[in-house]
Amino acid sequence: PDGQLQSQVLDLTALAAGPASQAGTWADFTAWAPFGKAGDDAPANDCQAKINVSHDVNGLRVQVKVTDDEHHQTHAKGTPGHMWAQDSVQLALDLDVLKPWQAGVVGSGLAGHRVFEFTVGGTAEGDGHAPVFCNRSYDPSVPANALCPGFKATVTRDGVVTHYDMLMPWDQLGLDKPMQQNDVLGFAIAVNDVDPQRKTRRHGLRLFKGIAQTKDAKQFGKLWLH
Repeated sequence: PDGQLQSQVLDLTALAAGPASQAGTWADFTAWAPFGKAGDDAPANDCQAKINVSHDVNGLRVQVKVTDDEHHQTHAKGTPGHMWAQDSVQLALDLDVLKPWQAGVVGSGLAGHRVFEFTVGGTAEGDGHAPVFCNRSYDPSVPANALCPGFKATVTRDGVVTHYDMLMPWDQLGLDKPMQQNDVLGFAIAVNDVDPQRKTRRHGLRLFKGIAQTKDAKQFGKLWLH
């Protein structure tokens, strides 16, 4: 369940993931770090987003509600590796965010950190078909440049609102047991938006950096499991 929509201060330095058994709160990150240009003729509802993150023994659940006057995604069926270039959600995780970076470490993640980046997208028809694609992986147990069939995701469209709902099982992140309350993840998310009718290029929203425009896990924010 979505629970009651609540506003949240945009000076976010960390994000909380509550127990999946609770409704949780939705954080609006529309104004946190937009990127690109939506165009001078963009309507007020061109691109707005709220996020709700929860967890339990089954995995990490990320839900995003995007208000967008146009939904354009043609890569979900056939070329999922390119979903990021159209309307989609990109999500990055660092399982070792509290560890020091180890320069020169080879064969042990990204400078000793297990870092991943995924993209989820769905067609404009809103049929629920929502492949999840792993764009980057610094853990050999999670293949990069490949679909993630073990993830559970849906993308549906309700009027001008696109609902993204993704469950990432812990074992599909290379973990042999669930993460627990008070554990911390590095976290960043980007909402990508293109509007062919207005001929605007890719633009969108970010919560934390290091995922869109630049790839730098050191810029991720922190996600605390409550």
